[in-house]
Amino acid sequence: VRQSNITRNLNKGLPMIDKVCSVLGGKKLGVFAAALLMSAGASAGKIDFSDLADGPQGPTIVRPDAVFTALEGEFFKGELDGAIYICAITDSCANDFEWVFNSAQDSLILDLIGHDDGDMVTISAFDDGDALLGSVSASSNGRIDMSGLLGIKRVLVDDSSTGAGYGYVDITFGTSVPVAGDRKSTRLNSSH
Repeated sequence: VRQSNITRNLNKGLPMIDKVCSVLGGKKLGVFAAALLMSAGASAGKIDFSDLADGPQGPTIVRPDAVFTALEGEFFKGELDGAIYICAITDSCANDFEWVFNSAQDSLILDLIGHDDGDMVTISAFDDGDALLGSVSASSNGRIDMSGLLGIKRVLVDDSSTGAGYGYVDITFGTSVPVAGDRKSTRLNSSH
């Protein structure tokens, strides 16, 4: 039953993303600075779920680079049009989850699929001291690009959907590189 609900909801089309970057203070790390940091020795990584069987996964998924925890329900792994997705599921994919990287990461990018009317999600990134680095909200399918953030340790997926929720695919990141001087000056500003 869960597989048919997920498949039905994820087959409802892929409209363009409508993302709202809520970077407090409105400041973003420049593309030049991000490129410079990436060229300084950062390595790219991807969270891979392809080795997991389709279907329910339980409340925790352990990957080589991160541990994923469902804050509601359990994880579900499926495939849609060749894209392997995960979501936290009870009756739908409209549930919160988080993941914690083993070490600080940069350049977080992921894609959303399976939009349904009423779907809305906010993805927030935190540093190793649990300070908010930035967040991005979306209400349609597409790319979530947090490549301007440095030192991401924890990611919170806050799904406030009244629809079926999203499937999360292609989670990529770069390894954080120590920067001489005050790293905070190169991050997005945030306040609480």
